[in-house]
Amino acid sequence: MRKKKNLILDFTSLLDVIMILLFVVICNMSNASLEANENAKKSQESLADAETKLEDMQDKLDALSADNEALKTELSGYQINDGDSVSSEVYEAILVSTTKVIMKCETGMDTETNNHMVSIDIIIKNKDESARQTTAKIIHDFGLSRKERDAFNAKQIGSIKEELEKYLTYSDTKLIWVLIEYDYRDENFSNADLEIIHDAVEMLEAERNVTCYIEKMKK
Repeated sequence: MRKKKNLILDFTSLLDVIMILLFVVICNMSNASLEANENAKKSQESLADAETKLEDMQDKLDALSADNEALKTELSGYQINDGDSVSSEVYEAILVSTTKVIMKCETGMDTETNNHMVSIDIIIKNKDESARQTTAKIIHDFGLSRKERDAFNAKQIGSIKEELEKYLTYSDTKLIWVLIEYDYRDENFSNADLEIIHDAVEMLEAERNVTCYIEKMKK
């Protein structure tokens, strides 16, 4: 009778161990499922964010394409010799050979230097060709002396110009229409950043002997 009782007790202990093991396995499976759901949710959010940014950029490209009338008005006010206005044929020809550039500025932190920076998404569109995209950045290093900062900014101006030149290879371009978009309420974006971008565009204008029309869009 004692042996039978011991056997029952041993079996009960074994059953307890099995139940504990099952509980641990179920918990692990539940955690794995929650983690998979969380990763799937993050992936969906990232995809939705990318699609939103793509739609935003496409909207701006569409807006630029539809905004030729504004540029016509601007060009129609130009004067040639003796006060003669530019003829409609002249600025129509200029519009046909216009390259449009959107420079979308966002501030953040540079992971390499741990300094504040301005990240610039550059979208370049010419005629009916597909839009091309590149990036540039402006680093804010306030630890530099005035002389060092001037040299550093000159280097950054050259870097932005090089990024612009990557896709400005259209031989028939007579006018580059540049739209700079930025958040005027962002305390990390300053007039000094605008000056660097302006200097890069003006350097490009001088070297390529092409007219650049710069417009600012505050958001």
